[in-house]
Amino acid sequence: MMRLIPLVLVLFLAACASSTQVTGWKGQPIADLVYAWGVPDARQDFTDGRMIVEYRFDSFYSNLHLFCTATFKSDTRGIIVDADYTGNPGGCNRLLGSKPKPPQSR
Repeated sequence: MMRLIPLVLVLFLAACASSTQVTGWKGQPIADLVYAWGVPDARQDFTDGRMIVEYRFDSFYSNLHLFCTATFKSDTRGIIVDADYTGNPGGCNRLLGSKPKPPQSR
C-alpha cells in the first residue's frame, strides 16, 4: 500500500498540469488537432459544419482503472470553441501525455 501512494500522487500532479494540453486547443482549427492527435475515437458531424471529436484512454494498471476522455467542439468554421476532459488523474496523464501540445495562439 505504501508503494501505491507515491504512484497515485505523481499521477495526480501530472494530470493537473495537463489541462492546458486540452484547453490550449481552443481557437485552433479542429483539422489541426486531428492532424496532430490522429484519428479520434469518436466523431460527430453536424449538418451546419460543427463537429465534436473525442479521444479516449481506458486501461487497468494493477488494481487501478485508468480512464480519460478529451472532448473538442468546433464552430461552423471548424475552429475549436470548447475543449474539456474528464477522467481520473492516471488515465488523463496517460492520454494527454501521449499527445502533442497545442500550437502557440495565432
